[in-house]
Amino acid sequence: NSVAHTQLRFYEWARVWHMQGDNMIEQKSLSGVMYKQSGNLDFYTGKAMISRMFDELHMNDVTWQSVENNEYSWCSPHQTAAIMHNGVRIGIAGMVEQSV
Repeated sequence: NSVAHTQLRFYEWARVWHMQGDNMIEQKSLSGVMYKQSGNLDFYTGKAMISRMFDELHMNDVTWQSVENNEYSWCSPHQTAAIMHNGVRIGIAGMVEQSV
């Protein structure tokens, strides 16, 4: 789609399942991808957009923490952060590594 568009944003709100020991865990998950061919879509611009979403949801106690051991090889190690809510990691946000 980047051939036909200079800016794209995809979001999906759905249920996901994963194993935790012998138990199948179901939870709701929100995923998103933001792309801009040129301009100012850097980590901090994306962080500001996500922070506005949390403001609209009245989640004022969301914090961002640096990630020590990046579990996603496609994320830039210095532009990835854990999203925390009341001391619990609720997500991760990061820039895709240039090599990817």
